[in-house]
Amino acid sequence: MASLHPQPGAIRAMALIRIAEDLAQHRAGLEPVLSRRSLSLTQLKDPYALLPLHDYVQIFEELAALAARPALGAMMGQSHRPADIGPVGILFSLSASPARGFERLARLLAAFQSGTNAALVRNGAETSWVYKLNRADIWPRRQDAEYAISATCAMVRSLRGTSWSPIEVQFEHVAPADPQVLLMLRNILRCPISFGHAANALVMDSREMDQPCHREDTALIAVLERHLADLHSQTAQSDTLRQRVEAALDLLLGQRSVTLPLVASTLGMPARTLQRRLNAQGLTLRVMLRERRLATAEHRLRQGDTSITQMAQRLGYADPTSFSRAYRHWTGDAPSRRRA
Repeated sequence: MASLHPQPGAIRAMALIRIAEDLAQHRAGLEPVLSRRSLSLTQLKDPYALLPLHDYVQIFEELAALAARPALGAMMGQSHRPADIGPVGILFSLSASPARGFERLARLLAAFQSGTNAALVRNGAETSWVYKLNRADIWPRRQDAEYAISATCAMVRSLRGTSWSPIEVQFEHVAPADPQVLLMLRNILRCPISFGHAANALVMDSREMDQPCHREDTALIAVLERHLADLHSQTAQSDTLRQRVEAALDLLLGQRSVTLPLVASTLGMPARTLQRRLNAQGLTLRVMLRERRLATAEHRLRQGDTSITQMAQRLGYADPTSFSRAYRHWTGDAPSRRRA
């Protein structure tokens, strides 16, 4: 397989190996799905091989349809093992607390999967793990999102115990039309679920996330972090400041009131440094936030699956009137008229 230029988004083959193992009885159908993208089963023998993220997501969707299992991603996620995402998952399982594990996961996830935004967002009594692919053209992506959130639940349960449940799960895609599928998702995730958000999020109790579970093996963790840093160098992207800020805004929309200190914290830099760098490039957070809100609204309205009330709430507006007024100011048109 030719080397993959990582900027468009890449994922380690171990992710697809996990799906292939689960659908072993559909092997005859798996091979043509792979071959249409110039991939083969032999390429899955190396779990560290890089595959295009776009292909992986599409393959996941097609295999769910092939197996007639609309909740395939969530079902696979509930039996997720930390090793299924390689050393980054093992590192999570070795962390003293879920919060510490999530902090490492946010920092090192790109060693397993690039082209993806993820962050731990604190909001008082609640803490959210927010996950989103950063390419809007990778759609639909229901299976990837439901697998990622379900698998994350499984990793937290490996630390907090099998009875643990999140406060809420939020998905960016529309709710399934079949009520039985929705019931299945609720049984797997064991919490309320809402749809049509700006990003996927696992909302958890902050105290549970911070409570220590065990003592860390510092020597082993140091070895894994060094290994992951080496892997990360293979998929590292030279993102511009604008791209990094846009990625942070995509994760924070609808989670918390977006402020410069919050964005700076998400990016791991002092607020004054971020302000100075934005000023140097002629950028303002206010304008960038407006642009991300508009881009998200345009995408949701094209999908036609989110009401104006839901849109306002999930983009951080006080009410639907405020959102509609802002949208009309941006585009000269009412938001309902732009539905596909």
